[in-house]
Amino acid sequence: MKISIWQQFGSNHSSDFTVVGTFKSVSDAEQAAQTLLEIFGYIVEQRIDIYDAKLVPAEVWYAEQYNIAWDRHLDWLYNADQQVTQLENTVIVSSYVASTWMGAAVIDELLPKLGASVQQDGEMSNGGLIVTVTARVPHSATAQRLEQVTNDYLSALASYLDSPDYTSMPSPISPWAFYFVGKPEVSEDAIVAAYNDQQANHKKLESIREEMRQLGINGVPDKVPRISELQQKHNDMAKPFINTEKSKLADWYFWAFSNAKPYAYTDTPSTSHAAGDKLIIENLNFGINLVQGLPALIRWLRDEGCTVDFSIELKSWES
Repeated sequence: MKISIWQQFGSNHSSDFTVVGTFKSVSDAEQAAQTLLEIFGYIVEQRIDIYDAKLVPAEVWYAEQYNIAWDRHLDWLYNADQQVTQLENTVIVSSYVASTWMGAAVIDELLPKLGASVQQDGEMSNGGLIVTVTARVPHSATAQRLEQVTNDYLSALASYLDSPDYTSMPSPISPWAFYFVGKPEVSEDAIVAAYNDQQANHKKLESIREEMRQLGINGVPDKVPRISELQQKHNDMAKPFINTEKSKLADWYFWAFSNAKPYAYTDTPSTSHAAGDKLIIENLNFGINLVQGLPALIRWLRDEGCTVDFSIELKSWES
């Protein structure tokens, strides 16, 4: 796999970051990723409060072991398995869904100590990591089918993100959402059904909450019994989706299609086009979703029988 990477987001302000380290070999990258997971595991074990800036003993020890500056607790470290990804000879580390005051300073120093060449683009980037994926497809008909599927999704995603009220609209689902990390061992239909049931239930619960709000605002006579009745109804309806197998399926699906998608914040629209047995997907901007979104896309294409190459290039929004 050919990988070209030019950017790292990092900040000592509250922000997100993605750091990419390129190693001399796949085995070096594998070892480094495993080392990072071990380090992060010890830190999480010793942590009492993620928001406490004081270093835990493991952080003090590793700072001395690797001779790096480490003056604040890693406030972005939530789930290392989803914040560290190894692709061939490259390791990606990201704050992912967490904002951070600590920033990427520790990772900037630690990855080179593990043998990586770390690329970066300063603290506050005014550009994005734009991904181009090139897939060799077994048959031209498959390439054309994948071209249609990806273009339909990318077009829907662009329309969704361009909408002024997109946050209140359902997000389009990427073709590779089911290849997101941690997929439950059940059928895709069961996962979608659980999610649809959860969304329908949310609407009903919101209707009940709105009725209770109106009763409280308007001072309806004898409202207390009715509010109590509505509260009990609300609790009964919510129960099937609180820490149940169905809720876990629904939550995973929402997490997957939200965090496997590119953001499409590019001046040039994201597109897919087939040429013979080759499929090229261009101008994908995953943002902080790079650490899990790109691997999911690659897994999907490989499952379709493709051989995948990709490049990632920093492009300024001002160019």
